[in-house]
Amino acid sequence: MAIPYFRHEIITLFSQQISPYLLGVTAALILPLWWIYKMTKIHRLNPLRMIGLTFVIIIGAFWGGRVFHYFGPWGAGWFQYQGIFDLSQGGHVFYGGLIGATIAGYVYLKLQNENAGTIADLVAPAIPLGQFLSRLVSCFFMGDDFGTPSNLPWAIQFLGPGYQYLIGTTIHPVQIYLSLGNLLVFTILLELRNYKQWEGQIFASYILLHGMMRFFLEFFRDTTESTATLIFGFTLTYSQLISLILVLVSLLFILKKTQKEKKTVFLASKL
Repeated sequence: MAIPYFRHEIITLFSQQISPYLLGVTAALILPLWWIYKMTKIHRLNPLRMIGLTFVIIIGAFWGGRVFHYFGPWGAGWFQYQGIFDLSQGGHVFYGGLIGATIAGYVYLKLQNENAGTIADLVAPAIPLGQFLSRLVSCFFMGDDFGTPSNLPWAIQFLGPGYQYLIGTTIHPVQIYLSLGNLLVFTILLELRNYKQWEGQIFASYILLHGMMRFFLEFFRDTTESTATLIFGFTLTYSQLISLILVLVSLLFILKKTQKEKKTVFLASKL
């Protein structure tokens, strides 16, 4: 029997009406901030610079995601651009946030004369940690990223409100899949730190792992209302296309850097 599921556009918390989207964004900041604070203390980093980096990353991630939502392939378009400033409404594309945060963080670290690869490796595990909560709170309770029909024991039966074509349908709880997938990526990154060979390796590994996870789980997402594109005879969503590009680029980058590191170690052993 499917698990009943009701979509919550507004939830009441301490007698206050709150959008699950904003609650999820807030909740998703708690664990990453704790992680960055922990890394700052363990590695004795400059606290003020790390506070500045955190602020820049949050701003880049938030507005990058909003811009992608409204002006990217998923977006409402230029004619509804005013909605980008309505923070009570949902609408955030993860890849836009990742790109925005990466660019903003890189520029900030370069201006501060910090090693971007080193800091990125320390911060990288905080990303799936935040996504773990964001997917669970924002996406699941607000009702974004619905799954495809399913008869599995853990499938959920959508009972509304909204999305009339889904009412009564049993679907994959793909938001929970994404949440648990990010938790798995976080766990793998923790283990990979014990085998780090070069600066930037953990961050590059995150891009690779997230891209693989997202590409696979897209097959369980309902893409009825989103645009898909035809690539080499295969129908892919824009998220899968971006995931595929990131997987290929990060994999080539990791292989090239690892090969270079092995060559450096070999030459050093001959001296």
